[in-house]
Amino acid sequence: MDPLIKKAIFRALGFLLWASLSAWLAWLFVLVEYTEENDSEAKRQLLLAVYASMSTKYNMSIEEFNNYSSMVYEAMSEPKPQWNYHASLDFVLQAITTIGYGYITPQTQIGRMLCIFVSLTGIPITMLALKSIGEVIAYCVNAFVTKFEKKILKRADPKQVETKSASILFMLMVVVIVINSLFMMPLTEWGLLEGIYFWFITLTTIGFGDYVPYKSQGIKEITASNLSGFQNQTKTGNAGEVTAFIFSEIFFTLYLIFGLCVVSSVLNAIMAALEKQKCCLRCRCIPRKTKAQDVCSEESNTQERRETNITILSLESFGFRTDNAAALEKIEEGYSK
Repeated sequence: MDPLIKKAIFRALGFLLWASLSAWLAWLFVLVEYTEENDSEAKRQLLLAVYASMSTKYNMSIEEFNNYSSMVYEAMSEPKPQWNYHASLDFVLQAITTIGYGYITPQTQIGRMLCIFVSLTGIPITMLALKSIGEVIAYCVNAFVTKFEKKILKRADPKQVETKSASILFMLMVVVIVINSLFMMPLTEWGLLEGIYFWFITLTTIGFGDYVPYKSQGIKEITASNLSGFQNQTKTGNAGEVTAFIFSEIFFTLYLIFGLCVVSSVLNAIMAALEKQKCCLRCRCIPRKTKAQDVCSEESNTQERRETNITILSLESFGFRTDNAAALEKIEEGYSK
């Protein structure tokens, strides 16, 4: 069977195994998140109570109450972000990195077609860049672990380098997420756990959208400041505010890309460790009587065997008669030892 097809079948079976396990893991979410209270029914009962009060005090009909409640709901709901440069830049970054919080989406047909075009061209380029940078980070960590064990720990042949590198990169990811969460706490009303949850969902490009770095603009109640606040607002900022905004956007974008690269390196290291474990497991499953005693080192021994065969043929060409079978048997015994 072709190695590519075999690898695809093996990974597909692994995915199906994890998907079947996820069906059982879903019950854990039910146990943790389930509540006896039905939120939709509670809201319906509250709406009926409001209608009963309004109809008694103001003799309001059902049609009038429905119109009134619809207008109030529309006025107090979260407003859609205005499509300025800042919001558009956020949307493009969320699209090409596949984060997709969902708080800003195109509303026109042309905008949706433009989103498809940007995603089709931007997502492959972004994924390749993140994968390549992640591989470079994982390679540097592998080299660091190898040199550390050889020079400091005096180990001639370091073992399980990929697994150790994956552990180091995982700890680096945890540190980055915790530091980001601590920086976000003064800027938002989130706690540490909410910040960790937000950054993990963001850097893994899941992007549920329940927590977003977007300040709520909805009006919850009318006060004197709400009535007079809009008259005192200025529509344009000065040059200093614009410059600070541009630099903050550039810094946040680069920092987000750095976090995405760190997570990509963790995923690459985990996959490399899994591939290494699979190779070692395959070596252990091979019987002892087979000619290839170590499949993992077969490729490294092939070149030496070819050089030995070339040497034997060269000796025969100069008149030296050599028993090839005996020589090859001795070579195989040397490799087995």
